[in-house]
Amino acid sequence: MNSGSDKIARFLLTFPKMTKPFLTAEWRKLAMANYEIDPQLLRKYVPSKTELDFYNDTCYVSLVGFLFHNTKLKGIPVPLHRTFEEVNLRFYVRYKDGNEWKRGVVFVNCAQTGANHGGQLVV
Repeated sequence: MNSGSDKIARFLLTFPKMTKPFLTAEWRKLAMANYEIDPQLLRKYVPSKTELDFYNDTCYVSLVGFLFHNTKLKGIPVPLHRTFEEVNLRFYVRYKDGNEWKRGVVFVNCAQTGANHGGQLVV
């Protein structure tokens, strides 16, 4: 079975390095709350070729809120979207790249439900 998050993960894991960042912004007024979670609750959202990342044998989700300021896409300011609030729910994964473990973040889209929805991997 191939979910949308699997397609996104495959794309991001194989996408060549960009010379110019896609998104730049200042993060202001950051608030972060970390919660221990049963890993079984997240397994259906884990993109292919990744696995849950644990800290001290504990799996965490994080609720993060902050203010995006001076936001630019590929160096260009977007009218009416330069400063705005952001809240996201995320959990942490890792994947093997040769002999090296690399870490990533999966953002959960709370508006979607079901076994094959809701995860977007960012590495």
